[in-house]
Amino acid sequence: MDALQLRDNAKQQLAEIRTIETGVEYLNKVKAIETWAKAEKKDAELQNIIAEQKLRTQRILGGLLNESDIGKGRPNKMSKTTTFNSLKDVGINRDQSSAFQKIASLPQEIFEEEIATAKEETNKRIELTTSKLLKAAKQYEKDKKRKAQGDVIKTINISDKIKNGDSLEILKTLPNNSIDIVLTDPPYGIDYKSNRSEYKNSITSRGLLNDSKTDAFFLLDETCKILLDKTAENSHLYFFCSWSVFSDFKSIISKYFTIKTPIVWDKQNKGSGDLENDWGNQTELIIYCTKGKKNINYRKGNVISIPKVHSSKLIHPTQKPTELIKEILEVSALKNDFVVDPFMGSGSTIKACDEYGLKSFGIELDKQMFLLANKFINEGTRN
Repeated sequence: MDALQLRDNAKQQLAEIRTIETGVEYLNKVKAIETWAKAEKKDAELQNIIAEQKLRTQRILGGLLNESDIGKGRPNKMSKTTTFNSLKDVGINRDQSSAFQKIASLPQEIFEEEIATAKEETNKRIELTTSKLLKAAKQYEKDKKRKAQGDVIKTINISDKIKNGDSLEILKTLPNNSIDIVLTDPPYGIDYKSNRSEYKNSITSRGLLNDSKTDAFFLLDETCKILLDKTAENSHLYFFCSWSVFSDFKSIISKYFTIKTPIVWDKQNKGSGDLENDWGNQTELIIYCTKGKKNINYRKGNVISIPKVHSSKLIHPTQKPTELIKEILEVSALKNDFVVDPFMGSGSTIKACDEYGLKSFGIELDKQMFLLANKFINEGTRN
């Protein structure tokens, strides 16, 4: 069998794969042709034809393995797809079996879309590979989970402590001099978006609203202007902030409130960035400021060391741990205080206030994030 036979008789050859043994045998033949084509430096179009045949074979094999005992890691009993007793007997390892089954789990339309995309872009040297299909399979599973999560979120009653909408407009509806503590994580003006995630729908790769410098600084100024009237005569305010815009935040906030000692949050984990020529940044700043003279409960150092939320538990790209919020509340909050977060994000501030028995109110502009926060606050499934 050569490459031309592979191209001309592809459908017939694939249709003949009815058992795991014949699938493995055919896959090995295709791999041998693939090795030959690369060694002979054949054109990208021909190499993709061979790669397509390999992936289609892997997909068929994945389906057969999924239906078999050995594909599930059990000794073979009675199977129409193989007479062997284990993966080792048939010449497949566990990683290969898992990969083939993941490719087989992709809906047909998504599988065909990935194949078609590579075919159309052979001039860009985009190759059809097993890893490319595995990435598509992982993305498909992630999207399924997110949709399921979204369906659950819609069934949860919206908490009366939070509101979806424009924080400037909603803040104006609160009574003057009613807020005892502001604790919030506003947009930093750094166009945040993580480049580390390989999945397009990852929480960390999700951008933030109003995070350009122009939008963020204007929003912060307008928020402070409104809060000047809405905060109590003696109140505390905390604004999370990146070191890169600290001077800008300080300049804006100081027009309205008295800035005290900045607090350093040690996240106990270095972030990404220049891995070769820079120190790893593992801190964020919190600008602590006052209006009037509200006393603190007790004096503690201005470095708080709390691990950041693990990426597997994030519901917001820049989510703050509830334990960190509690550390701040311990210093500032009294029993009957009213705490407001105009940029609620994940809802960590509201969740922490609930655990302390404090009255609170949160605002979030992003509708999808608002629903996620509502679920987090109501169910408390994450830390």
